[in-house]
This record gives sequence, C-alpha cells and structure tokens, in this order.
Amino acid sequence: MTYGREIGGIRRDAGRSDGGARHDGDRASVDALEAAATLLGRRWKLGILCLLARGRYRYNAMMRELPGATPKMLTQQLRSLEEEGLITRHEVSGGGKHTEYELTPVGEQFLPVVEAFTDWVSRHWRRSPQTQRDREATSRAGIAVGGYVSRRAD
Repeated sequence: MTYGREIGGIRRDAGRSDGGARHDGDRASVDALEAAATLLGRRWKLGILCLLARGRYRYNAMMRELPGATPKMLTQQLRSLEEEGLITRHEVSGGGKHTEYELTPVGEQFLPVVEAFTDWVSRHWRRSPQTQRDREATSRAGIAVGGYVSRRAD
C-alpha cells in the first residue's frame, strides 16, 4: 500500500522515488493549480486583498498603505482582481467624487487561502535581505504577516 495525498487532482505518493508526482488525467485540476499560482504570484495582489479584508478602501488610501506601489501598478492589479471577481469597485459621489474598493463574497472566501499562504511563507520561506526589508515594510503597514493582516481593525 502506498500512502500519499491528493492536491487539486494530483496525487503525491510518499513511497515513490521520483517524489511521487502523478497526474490522474484531470487536466482541469492542473489548470486550476496553475491559475492559483499565477494569482498568488502577483506581488501586490495579496497585499491589496489583505487591506480589503479590513473593509472598503479608497484608492489613495491603498497607495499610502502599500509601500513601493506605483499608481500604474495599483491600477493594473485592482483591475485584474476586479476581472477575477475578487473585488468590486464603487464610484462614490457626494462630498467629492472618489473610488472605493471592497472584497466580493468570492474574495472573502479566498481570505483563508491568503492566511494559510502567508502563514506558511512567514514560517518557511528563506528571505534575501531585500525580501526581508519588503516584509518589514508590509508588517509596518499591517499587511499579510501571519494572518489576514497584522493589525486588523475589528
């Protein structure tokens, strides 16, 4: 008997000498894993999601909270997250027109994944000096360190 576990349709068998990767013919599962890796691999998307876990945010407030973010990058990432159905954009008028963003129900369902991912990274990922500086900056901003946010306002 071979022991292992299945992740997204891919079975990892502990007893195999090649590490146990074996695909059971479900291409959709592999595509889903690749899509998840693409989503999680975008540097600013997780920070944006963690900010929005606190509630609605204005564009300019996000710019202040994301150290090193450029307006172009933030706009691109917000559009992408909106297209992916994780956030929604609100044009607010009255008292000065501005734009606010918030998580959709799908985005809220994604938060446990973000939390698990950031917890794993904080425990296991080896950091270069630049990565450590980035992590410290996001920690000061209250973003994605060991949970949804390190300074969550409840």
